[in-house]
Amino acid sequence: MTVESRLRGAVDIGSNTIRILIGEYSPARGLVIHDSRRHVTRLGKQMENGFLLPEAIQRSVEVLAEYKRCFDDFALPSQHLNIIATSAVRSASNRLEFIETVQQDTGLEVRVVDGAEEARLAALGVCAAVKAAGNKLIVDIGGGSVEFILVDRDTNLLHSRSVEMGVVRLTEKFITRAPLSIEEYLNMQEFVLEKLDTVHEEFASFDLTHLKIVGTAGTYTTAAHVLSGQQEYSPRLINGMTCTVKDTKMFLDKLSDMTLAQRLEAFPIEKGREDLIIAGLCLALNINSCFCQDHFMVSDYGLREGALIDAASR
Repeated sequence: MTVESRLRGAVDIGSNTIRILIGEYSPARGLVIHDSRRHVTRLGKQMENGFLLPEAIQRSVEVLAEYKRCFDDFALPSQHLNIIATSAVRSASNRLEFIETVQQDTGLEVRVVDGAEEARLAALGVCAAVKAAGNKLIVDIGGGSVEFILVDRDTNLLHSRSVEMGVVRLTEKFITRAPLSIEEYLNMQEFVLEKLDTVHEEFASFDLTHLKIVGTAGTYTTAAHVLSGQQEYSPRLINGMTCTVKDTKMFLDKLSDMTLAQRLEAFPIEKGREDLIIAGLCLALNINSCFCQDHFMVSDYGLREGALIDAASR
């Protein structure tokens, strides 16, 4: 079998970011990456009416057209692709318009997944990168939703829950200024804690002794990158890295006193995430508090990698 025939492609169409991955996977060798890119398109912007904005659709379709050219460069056929759309498209009243526009303009076939399938794919990706004994609570903080995925030491999925409180939704609902208003933050935290009480109650019936929280997606990887002290982002360094609640809270405190421009200047934060990082860290810190954990592990791998592994398995 040639290398080319083992190649697979995956795209994660999120509420804030669209990410492409081209590579090959086998249980023996793991994931070998040939191309990896990401673009912030804010597809889930202003979705309080449940409607994807035309300009957000246009931005996203332009990125997906670029990604289709990447797939063509690697001569990847459609059956070797796994194009996944999550919370924003899932909850949009005009999701069919988006799917059809992508199909017509790029030739890519988008698969909209429910929360359970999103959780399964995220777990596939994270468990390929982070090995830890005991049960793991994988937390995928997205733009539209947060996925909570409990897996055992053998990576069997025990329980999952999707909650519509992603960073784009929270930011648009609560945060209006930078530097941060303490009142706005406390209102957001109260909302988050109310949601988390229900989540914890669901998961409390499982064995949470020696539980490890493993965070994936932009909030967690940004925090890990900043706390690592490294200028260049390294997935190899991020995978399995441990961050303490204390250090993460100090990072949040510094961000809170800054304008959006100052955040980008002071820290290696991806452009397009500087306004969302407050909501993301609020989620991460309060999830740890809810599950009585003083640290979390981080995975650079997540849904996108899981989608590629899933495509390879098929």
